[in-house]
Amino acid sequence: MSTGTTTPSAAGVVRDYLEAIAGRQDLEPFLAPDITFGLAADEHPLRGASEVTRAVRHHYEQEFDARPEVVRLVADERSAVAELLFVGRHVGRYAGLPATGRVVRVPLAMAFDVEDAVIVAIRLYYSPEGVLAQLRG
Repeated sequence: MSTGTTTPSAAGVVRDYLEAIAGRQDLEPFLAPDITFGLAADEHPLRGASEVTRAVRHHYEQEFDARPEVVRLVADERSAVAELLFVGRHVGRYAGLPATGRVVRVPLAMAFDVEDAVIVAIRLYYSPEGVLAQLRG
């Protein structure tokens, strides 16, 4: 019989993180202090929990009033991949385009690395051009 505590699964950590984004809750408890975050092909990802939190909040709350909708989540002990829809109203400047008020629904995938019950890396796969196409109608 084990008396120790169990470590949350990668799937649980990621699901809780995505729910925190949707619920406008604190994100930093889910993020390692030295997390990296960026587009998969980005050679210069964001670094650090505060910087990642700021960027996510800006995108989901200032550029858009948006939520991630989970389509599918696949995980093992140390990693997870989430297929999502980024759904929201364009309420602030995005890629130089002033707020349009339009609603976007953009497919998005995120790959997560999880260690010691916190996310240490997030890689994004999506088309910024797809977002702009929906905004321009």
